[in-house]
Amino acid sequence: MTTSLASKVLMSLFGAIAVGGTAVAGHKWFSKSGESPKSKKTIAKLIEETGKKILLTKKEDANGAEWKASWKKYREDNKTSEASKDPWTLSGFKGGYSSSVSDEQAPSDFQDKCISLSGEEVEGVEDSKYVQVDKWCTKAKG
Repeated sequence: MTTSLASKVLMSLFGAIAVGGTAVAGHKWFSKSGESPKSKKTIAKLIEETGKKILLTKKEDANGAEWKASWKKYREDNKTSEASKDPWTLSGFKGGYSSSVSDEQAPSDFQDKCISLSGEEVEGVEDSKYVQVDKWCTKAKG
């Protein structure tokens, strides 16, 4: 059985396409697995690098204005949450926050959560944990 020149050309063309497609797919597959992972930094380091705010620490008095303001912000941001349904599920969070409630001392579990989260590593300032710590656990620099 003889094959025509056109058939030979078509078979060669299909073979070249198959080899080329496999090479391209293989390159894409292996180059993805070889990507270096994004470097992570602690939330504390990212806040320090932005230079706009300072993390609250246990050195500040829980009755101090900074901790009270942060605790108030947390309660206001989560005022529609029920007790034990807030983002950090804090035992000190009673739910149904009313702005008529006078300033309260920041509970120790709130302070502890701020400190523990600030030590966690994230990929950047868009991470939800970073956003929460930045919003609820910092004070203005200066």
